[in-house]
Amino acid sequence: MKRLYVEGIPQVVVVFVTLIRKGGFYLFTKRSPNASHAPSLWGLPGGHLEMGEDISKTLEREVKEETNLVIKPEKLNFYLEKHKSELKNHKGLMYINLFYKSRLVKGKLKLNKEHTDFKWLPLKQALKLNLTPEVKRSLLSLTRPKR
Repeated sequence: MKRLYVEGIPQVVVVFVTLIRKGGFYLFTKRSPNASHAPSLWGLPGGHLEMGEDISKTLEREVKEETNLVIKPEKLNFYLEKHKSELKNHKGLMYINLFYKSRLVKGKLKLNKEHTDFKWLPLKQALKLNLTPEVKRSLLSLTRPKR
């Protein structure tokens, strides 16, 4: 497999997203039609790990920026590797998506310009939304009966 390096460092983009729980419902956000990835599709709050950023704070920062909510990440539930991104700014880079469940701590929901709508839904009902491929795959994994 060909690896991409910049000054000898492999290039990997790490993305955190989270299912924010409020009672038996979870927050889903609709991406802006101008989004670079999956425009107008439904997804979860989250974002990229920034260079030098403390991993435990990434989700909290991204959720606060996107929704004005304060959360407490609880558990890593699922991860997904995408070997080659097609995004303009990250073309060809490996993506690793980490899916967490988080508890809502406080805040009044207010979306930033990255999103146009939101819904609080049970997981099975959320599968009826037009979801990003990564979120759909993670929800299918989470809602599949345990063996």
